[in-house]
Amino acid sequence: MRVPLHSVIERHSKLIIERFVGAVRAHELPPRSLSHEDVADHLHRYLVEIVAVLREGLADQVDSSKAAKQHGEQRWYVGYDLKSIVLEYGLFRQVIFDVVRESEGALANEDFDPLAQFLHVGIADAAVEFMEKSMLEVNNALRLAEEATGARDELLAFVSHDLKNPLNVIHGSAELLSLALDAPDLTGKGPELKKHVARMQRATLTMDRLIRDLLDLGRIRAGEFHLEMSPHLVDPLLLEALEQAAPLAEQRSIAVRVDPSDGGTILCDRARVLQVFANVLGNAIKFTREGGTITLRATCTPQECTFAVTDEGPGIPKERLPFLFNRYWQAPDTASKGTGLGLAIARGFVVLHGGNIWCESEVGVGSTFFFSLPTGQHPEKIQ
Repeated sequence: MRVPLHSVIERHSKLIIERFVGAVRAHELPPRSLSHEDVADHLHRYLVEIVAVLREGLADQVDSSKAAKQHGEQRWYVGYDLKSIVLEYGLFRQVIFDVVRESEGALANEDFDPLAQFLHVGIADAAVEFMEKSMLEVNNALRLAEEATGARDELLAFVSHDLKNPLNVIHGSAELLSLALDAPDLTGKGPELKKHVARMQRATLTMDRLIRDLLDLGRIRAGEFHLEMSPHLVDPLLLEALEQAAPLAEQRSIAVRVDPSDGGTILCDRARVLQVFANVLGNAIKFTREGGTITLRATCTPQECTFAVTDEGPGIPKERLPFLFNRYWQAPDTASKGTGLGLAIARGFVVLHGGNIWCESEVGVGSTFFFSLPTGQHPEKIQ
């Protein structure tokens, strides 16, 4: 009497697993992080399913194997390709055939058909899973490439647009300066020549500021910006920020005042915090009406100090608030008033300090930009 195939597999499952693991290693398939015990456990449960399917005669009705999927989950992550998957299933099938024939040589080829059919389903399922994950990875790669290309195009358009104006100023002033210098008599030309030179200097400063902003933003995004941390009193920082903004504010007859704080000390990179103030205050001055007032204040707890810059500008609609700190973003009706980098850089420096930055605004009333900085020890690793 012929011994059923499922009984032979069940009786020799340990030998089948040992031989299969050895065969896989001999073919140098990518190693998995699973321990030998885990691999054996997965394979044992797979064989239990095979035995159950063969015993019930359901090989042609089973769509997939739960144990096989669990065993095969790591194929993708360790670098299997489709050829490796087919090879692994082929080795598994051959090992079972060899072990069964060694112990029960009387089994005919047709006795193996249900097993082959079940294993073919496993190959198909694994191939489908592999292709789905491959397509997902390809789509993700395409998406990232499109985003990178979009960012590159956006940067090129931004730089070409914002460098074009100062370059035009330099070019035009240089031509006028050249014509003036070619005049046979330069008597009385001093003021005119100085005017052309001053325009060129302002244009180069604008270009230098833009290039520095782009470099700072690039280093922040690449995680290559390192802060020089030391303790600083809050009140002197506020006063220095006020002095820094005073010339620009005076040009527009805007008053900048500091509310007395309750004192406090923060551990920070002083130059970068002042840069945050410069960007936020510059933004406030830009949108505050002439004759208006901007107020600086700070509130400290043992854990952090929160700084606030309040302006009397037109206010910002709620739907625009989530975009304020995005690089290059500008509201359509204010696109001519800046580069869209200042607040993005301010956010970058605040986050590097382990703090937060946000804005609260009311249309027709004004806006307040807040940023908080920890008072405690700065983490060694910048996130």
